[in-house]
Amino acid sequence: MNYLDYLDDKIRRFEEKEQGIIYLYLRLYGYELHNNIDNNDTIVNFNKLMDSYESINSIKSNIQNIYNTHIRNKANNKMNEETKALYYLYDKFDKLKNDEE
Repeated sequence: MNYLDYLDDKIRRFEEKEQGIIYLYLRLYGYELHNNIDNNDTIVNFNKLMDSYESINSIKSNIQNIYNTHIRNKANNKMNEETKALYYLYDKFDKLKNDEE
């Protein structure tokens, strides 16, 4: 929740807030992948996270509005597949950087 607070309070540009939300989704996907949480429900878990954030910060939050308006509908199908491909590339680059392959 601290990261979402940071996006909401400190970041001014809409595009950066949107990218920050997508980054958080990627981090959640990576966490689930590396901890063998293979339930294919990253988007469901992310929606719960965003809904929880809204219930805590409903008065002042712009992040939930950005998520609901610009990301949630795209995220349900498209982002899940794109995330897998993007995370695979990120993981490969990270392993190359750290000489793990």
